[in-house]
Amino acid sequence: MAQFAIAYLLFMAAHMVPAAPGMRRRAIGTIGRGPYLALYSALSIGLLAWLVAAGLAAPTVILWGPSPALAFVPLIVMPFACILAAGGLITPNPLSISWRRKGFDPDRPGIVAITRHPVLWGFLLWAAAHVVANGNLVAVLLFGGLALYAAGGFALADASARRRLGDEAWRALCARTSVVPFAAVIEGRTRLRADAATAAAVLLGVGAHVANTLPDLEDDAATGVRGLPHRLGRRASSVLAPALLGVAALLVVLAPPGAPDAAAWVLGGAGLLLAVAAGVVGVLRPRSRAPFALSMAVAGVCVVLLVLAAPAVVVAG
Repeated sequence: MAQFAIAYLLFMAAHMVPAAPGMRRRAIGTIGRGPYLALYSALSIGLLAWLVAAGLAAPTVILWGPSPALAFVPLIVMPFACILAAGGLITPNPLSISWRRKGFDPDRPGIVAITRHPVLWGFLLWAAAHVVANGNLVAVLLFGGLALYAAGGFALADASARRRLGDEAWRALCARTSVVPFAAVIEGRTRLRADAATAAAVLLGVGAHVANTLPDLEDDAATGVRGLPHRLGRRASSVLAPALLGVAALLVVLAPPGAPDAAAWVLGGAGLLLAVAAGVVGVLRPRSRAPFALSMAVAGVCVVLLVLAAPAVVVAG
């Protein structure tokens, strides 16, 4: 448990210290944006791997036992978490974390109409859902800490955007959205409008969630868990997941402004071919692990497309 505690503290510190006002900006000014992102990414991945390994090696301390009711929580919450996270990354958003800095339209904010911090909310929902479903001490500390970190990120992201945009511009943009999901919509300050980016996020989030359930369908059913993928059955879910992800890949190619370049078309076509292959294998060999692996490959293609579509990364700091 001591190793887990040390890894946990270092992991959290590595994400909290750079978020301090001016810290990230000074580091980038010293070594450059590219080297900073490369070093920070390598450090984060290394600490995360150590944290997971330490957690698996730590003694199991049960705080509450598993139950089908608790297992339903991530089944219900995770599609929304995936939609918010994916939609937040692909949608232009100068107010919070996003892979796209330019192109934000207050009259058509996409998923930012729901909340100005969709990525943080997606992360918070993911972590909180796994606190409920995993009643052991390590999981509660790990996921609970990550949930608190995401919740604290709301104020940090607001402060960063306010400094970057200026108080007047920041207030004008915030008037059309909210921190609490759907608050601005309910108050009539903005309206939900369908767009390609939001549609891609919905398909990517739901498709990835359905694909993620495929390896555990039988084990879940044995414990009484029966979400939508379990009710549809393995064959139907093995076709549904890649179908949703394949359409998402196409929308990710078409969603960014301007004509897609050759790389986007090639990757989008590869994603569609992988999706078709996953669906065919899902029909012919539903118990194979290939539909899951191929579906995850399609999701990976979508992530690569999102990165390529991102002219800049907006993060707190």
